[in-house]
Amino acid sequence: LVGSEMCIRDSSFPSGHTLSSTIAATILAKTDRRFGYAAISLAVLIALSRLYLYVPFPSDVFAAALLGLLIGELTFRYGGKLLDKIPRRQKQ
Repeated sequence: LVGSEMCIRDSSFPSGHTLSSTIAATILAKTDRRFGYAAISLAVLIALSRLYLYVPFPSDVFAAALLGLLIGELTFRYGGKLLDKIPRRQKQ
């Protein structure tokens, strides 16, 4: 604490807020377009808010958006197939 203000110096690479919102928006957009448009708008607003607040570096937000698109796409394509390969316990 400096005076009555708190100094924020902690940022992450990639930006966690941007990453998680972009992954969710990508999956929702591929699942249902109606929800996808709203989710994409929200993800963009989250990314812009991170830039506005100067918490992460702009490169952190950009990298998170790209990585989020990639992870969201891979999860949408292969997530169900991977879940099907996990053996399930039988109810007793």
